[in-house]
Amino acid sequence: MKVIITGAFSSGKSTLVRTLTGGDCINIDRSGTTVALDHGTVDVLGIPAFLFGTPGLVRFSILRQILSEGADGMIFMVDSANPNIENFNEIWKEMQEIQIVASVPCVVAANKQDLPDAKSVGEIRELLELNGYPIIPISAKTGEDMMRPLVLLLIMNILRSSPMLRIVDRIGTEKNALKQISDIIELGRYKAKLRLYWLEWRGLIEADWNTERFKVVPAVKKIFEILPDLIRSYEEIKLM
Repeated sequence: MKVIITGAFSSGKSTLVRTLTGGDCINIDRSGTTVALDHGTVDVLGIPAFLFGTPGLVRFSILRQILSEGADGMIFMVDSANPNIENFNEIWKEMQEIQIVASVPCVVAANKQDLPDAKSVGEIRELLELNGYPIIPISAKTGEDMMRPLVLLLIMNILRSSPMLRIVDRIGTEKNALKQISDIIELGRYKAKLRLYWLEWRGLIEADWNTERFKVVPAVKKIFEILPDLIRSYEEIKLM
């Protein structure tokens, strides 16, 4: 799962990547300001998530668009303690455009909740006009609830891929599995392979292309078992 971590300057993107990865990450910065990207990998319920933190300065908008290509989800970081938070409405609108074009799920992380003057989720939603987007209060510095945005993005991706994953789980190891899968989804062999490649690249299935047999990874099967509880948590977040 490729996840873009973006947001305004000094919202805590680099700190989040460092904290999530335990410091085992790449930070390309100048005088403490990211000028290219932050990158690291973290395990989310047994599924690898590849994190790409973007520069927050306005002049790096093209780089943000490039890094967003091929993403499976986006975390938009907000500095909850910034007294001029509404001034960053422009960069949020820019990220909305990227998110819509890329057609990927987006979660808002209300960062710096450890500070006494941090704004509430309701205040942030109103100031940045975030209706329809889940907002999760976190602290990248202390690590409080910092995995929740990633878990939520994983849920969204699992739900989006669930029909295909269920098919693979049912017949993926049978003889002529690829043909059976292509017949079921009615998209032909080539497009069926593209969908399977997509699932394999994201660590959701294991594929043996010599025998054309496939199986869902154990982590996804475990997620399926707790999916109803995860969905209920997701619905609660949406209503915040």
